[in-house]
This record gives sequence, structure tokens and C-alpha cells, in this order.
Amino acid sequence: MRDYLIELGGEVRARGLSPVGRAWRVAVEAPVAGERRPHALLELDGFAVSTSGDYRDFRDAAGRRVSHTIDPRTAAPVTHRLTSVTVVHDSTALADASRPR
Repeated sequence: MRDYLIELGGEVRARGLSPVGRAWRVAVEAPVAGERRPHALLELDGFAVSTSGDYRDFRDAAGRRVSHTIDPRTAAPVTHRLTSVTVVHDSTALADASRPR
């Protein structure tokens, strides 16, 4: 298979050209709770992209917002104002595994 765009569980991999003869274009969502709008547009050929954000995936613990994103330095949920991280890599598995969780 020469040209493809595959999305599986939030991870995207693309190679070659879209049916209109252009690079595959993938939108990265704006990290705004309650909204679904593009923030950036990536053109992919031979790369994978994975995005994770705490603007939608978090919990409230005793009035404190706790992110599902883990700081690798402390092995604890991030406490700063990070809302989203996007990783582009030539390996889909590494793009997904490299993002903080």
C-alpha cells in the first residue's frame, strides 16, 4: 500500500498522498474544554501523530484538578498549566508511548 491515512484509537499514521494529490493533513485540536476546533494543521507523510490533553481528561480531587498527564520527573500528575502535548514520530508506537500520560 503506497498512500494511506490510518486512525486507530486517537493515533494517526499517514504515508503518501491524499486522493486529491496533496500531503495528508491532520488537525490538532485546540486545548479548550467544551470545544472542538482546530488549533494547528500538520501535513504527514511517513509519520505518526499522537495527542493527549488534560483539558478533557482530568478528575477533581478535593477541589483540586488532577491531570491524567504524568510528569516523568516526579511520576506524579502534572501540577503546572499544561493542557496538551502532541508527538510526531516515524513510529506510531513511539509517538503514542512518548506522550506523557
